[in-house]
Amino acid sequence: MGVYWAILIPKRTTKLLDQLHREHLLFFTNQENHEVSDEQLKGIKSLVEEQSRKWAHIGGLIGFAVYVFITLIILFFPGLFGSVGRFGNHYSNQLLNTIHSIGFLIFLGGELVFGYVIGYYLGFAASNGRLQRFLEEKHILIKANPHHLDNVAGFKPLGRFYFYQAIILAFAALFFAVWWYLMNVWPFAETYYAPRWRTAYFVLFVMVLIGEWLAFAVPMWFIHLHMQEQKEEFQREADRWSNPNSSLSEEERKKQKRRYDEIQNMPTWPMETRGIWTSISTLIFPLLLGTLFQVLASKIFH
Repeated sequence: MGVYWAILIPKRTTKLLDQLHREHLLFFTNQENHEVSDEQLKGIKSLVEEQSRKWAHIGGLIGFAVYVFITLIILFFPGLFGSVGRFGNHYSNQLLNTIHSIGFLIFLGGELVFGYVIGYYLGFAASNGRLQRFLEEKHILIKANPHHLDNVAGFKPLGRFYFYQAIILAFAALFFAVWWYLMNVWPFAETYYAPRWRTAYFVLFVMVLIGEWLAFAVPMWFIHLHMQEQKEEFQREADRWSNPNSSLSEEERKKQKRRYDEIQNMPTWPMETRGIWTSISTLIFPLLLGTLFQVLASKIFH
């Protein structure tokens, strides 16, 4: 499921830009706040896709290199990470003896492809994490709308998008965390994988956590600063209305008061409070579930 959702990330990035455009939230800052047109949006999406592919391939190469490094260490320096398990030395020798066999080459190729795929989508997610910063570099502003019906100034699509990325990476982190614990408490896994593979999976687990930080926590923080800055601008505008204007009609004063209240109540996060706590829970879920799994497994296998 996590792999399927990861494949959909590029399409969801495009849909995000389309939705921000439909909500009239994209403006050029170097053209007197001129709203982005349909044709200009196509060019923006092309630039975003180009950057995302670049980051994705870099991430894939890093994942590939890390997997090669870990595999070589495990094969040729099996004792480097400590004990190799009950039958670890025998198993290691078997691997070294079959290094030239077709079956082992297929296995190794599959492992390397897996490392590239993990790195590829981590890179893609990290690229999306700086989407707002990338748009700023292109002089494009995501303009807040205090009276937007989503209650977060129109930024809810961004919050949902980054939460989606966090869920995908949580699946990957959970996968590595569960196997990391299994290799210590399950006799079969302890026999054939031993602490050296636990170290390898721990490295991959840390890589995913770093990717989750770049793909969710960092962009959420920058969006928060962006929304906070815009709220301060709106508040300066609202301060000019603090003194009642007798020339305004009753209906105009009501509109002004409503606008003032909307500015004062405008949030500075792209999610409502419940959504923020849900997202934080998603980030720490793999760690909590992995700890619970270790406790249960230790009682079952020992």
